[in-house]
Amino acid sequence: MNDIMETEQIVSLRDHGFISPKNDKDIIPYCSQLHTHFHYEGIARSGIDIIFENFMDGISLITSNNGLKWDDVIYLLGIRYADIQKQRTVCIANNFQDVKQAKVNRQIALLPSLEAASALENEVDRVDVLYGLGIRCMGTTYNQANTLGSGLGEKDDSGLTHFGQQVIERMNQLGMMIDISHCGDRTSMDVIEASTQPVLITHAGAR
Repeated sequence: MNDIMETEQIVSLRDHGFISPKNDKDIIPYCSQLHTHFHYEGIARSGIDIIFENFMDGISLITSNNGLKWDDVIYLLGIRYADIQKQRTVCIANNFQDVKQAKVNRQIALLPSLEAASALENEVDRVDVLYGLGIRCMGTTYNQANTLGSGLGEKDDSGLTHFGQQVIERMNQLGMMIDISHCGDRTSMDVIEASTQPVLITHAGAR
C-alpha cells in the first residue's frame, strides 16, 4: 500500500476541506462569514495527492440564504487563495504539470471546483472568468433547477436548457471538467449527450 501511495497519484474527486463548528446550531452563522477555518494539517496527513476542492460553495451563505451567488464565488476564491499563498503543504493546480510537480514537492494539489453552475445565472462568459480564476471542475446543477437544467430534487426534469448547452460547449472548449452529481436523470443524460468530453459523477451512487 505504501508503495502505491508513493508512486501513484491518489485522487479525491470531491471534498470540502473546511473545519465546521462542533455545534450544528452554529453552522449557519459560521457559513455567513468569509474567515472560516481550513484543515491544512488534516489534508497534509491524509495521503491524498489531488483534491477536487469545493471550498464551502455548497453551504456558503455570505450574500444570500438561497444558494451560491456570483459575489460569493469571487469572495470565497479570493479569501481562500490569499490563505493558501501562505501555506507550504498545499498548492493550487492549474494543469497536469502542476499536479505532477506538487507530488514531487510533497504538496497536496487542490483543483478548485464548484458544486453547481447556478452562479452563472445567464452569463456564459462567466465560465471563462471562473476558469481564469482557477476553477477546473463545475457541477451543472445542485438539487434545485437553475438556468442550465434540473436538479435531482425537482419533481419534473425538463432536461438541459439551451443556455445549459452553451455552457457545456464553453466548458469543453476551455477544458473545464463537468460534474453531474446533483442533476436530474434527464438533465444528466442530456449533458452526457451534449458534451464532447467525458463527464464526471464525482459523488453519487450508481444505479
